[in-house]
Amino acid sequence: SCELLAAATAICCDQAWVLEKNAMTVVQGWIAGKRFVMAEHVIAPPEPNIAVLKASQKSLHATNPKVLEEVCKSLSLNLALPYDSVGSSNDSSPRQGIGIMDGMEQGLLDFVSFWGYDSAMAQRPKDETKTFASKTSKRRMTTVIRTDKGFQIHVKGSSEVIFPDCSRYLDGDGQEHEIGFKQRREFMEIIETMAAHGHLALACATALNTEWTELPLEEPVQLQLTLTALLGITNPVQEGIPKAIQSCHEAGITVRLMTGDSMEMALALGMRCGLFTNCAAPLSMRGPEFQEMTGSKPQELMALLPDLRLLSRFSTKHKELFIGTLRKQGAVVAVAGTQLCDVPCLERGHIGIAMASAADGVKQKADLLLHDNRFSSFPEAVRWSRVLTQNL
Repeated sequence: SCELLAAATAICCDQAWVLEKNAMTVVQGWIAGKRFVMAEHVIAPPEPNIAVLKASQKSLHATNPKVLEEVCKSLSLNLALPYDSVGSSNDSSPRQGIGIMDGMEQGLLDFVSFWGYDSAMAQRPKDETKTFASKTSKRRMTTVIRTDKGFQIHVKGSSEVIFPDCSRYLDGDGQEHEIGFKQRREFMEIIETMAAHGHLALACATALNTEWTELPLEEPVQLQLTLTALLGITNPVQEGIPKAIQSCHEAGITVRLMTGDSMEMALALGMRCGLFTNCAAPLSMRGPEFQEMTGSKPQELMALLPDLRLLSRFSTKHKELFIGTLRKQGAVVAVAGTQLCDVPCLERGHIGIAMASAADGVKQKADLLLHDNRFSSFPEAVRWSRVLTQNL
């Protein structure tokens, strides 16, 4: 492993290796008919219809405070608690101070707290609640609560998964309106703006079912949802990432970022990481496009491969295919993983790398373990491997 690490010419990783853990923050969005941006994240003067929010000014013009409170309550009811089990949750305990929350959930909790709403007030009625926890493959989370009016459904998740199911939206007066062609286009522009800034676009919605008699056993997916919020969430890049990537390039190791996010989000992240520095003609490609070229245009693909830096909409199968293609071209490939779904990719590469915080199954398959959970330790590991190899 030491000799292979010293000979590495490429490393493939996902965004988990370059982003700070548990540091997600809501920085912009749309709530009940009004757009906003957090003051500390304003880059250029915003449009007149976008409210700039700061601690001393927490108001959305013409939005009923009761409506905003209901949105905060919906978000609080659909938070993934540290002690939630996948598929169900019947707790009624306050949310704060118990365990370590996922980075996104903590960011949403902070956002709710920003408005002065106590999330502990939104308790889930014991034995009257069913929560379907978020999974990477579904990118959504749903909580169903039995009420006097029927079953209230709270949904949140990736905008591309949730928004297509939204047929109505909530305005500042708490009134629901049909989403017509014009409104859908406006919402898509908001989502695209978030992606262009490298922000995850999270959609939040609700629905009411008066026909069920019992809580559902499986997550309801075919719903007519009412959109209540679109939230742009950012996650800072780890300190030292641009320098670490530059060190890799100077050492003759090409860094490739493989992500399941959209191309717009991936490009924004690549720019923040300095991924395209020292590359004359950096290229990016989507997973389906890469897979198609491996079969229809293999020679053209091989010519593009040295300049490929960014790979978006990449599934595990796409990653395996990409790593195999690099190996065919003669590259010595290091693969970094954190989740169990990354294990096949680690096995496909020459050297598997895991963080100390990775799943146990990933660490067992890894050849190198970075105990400080920092990508910046990788070029150091390579340097010492080369020193050791030269002295053998």
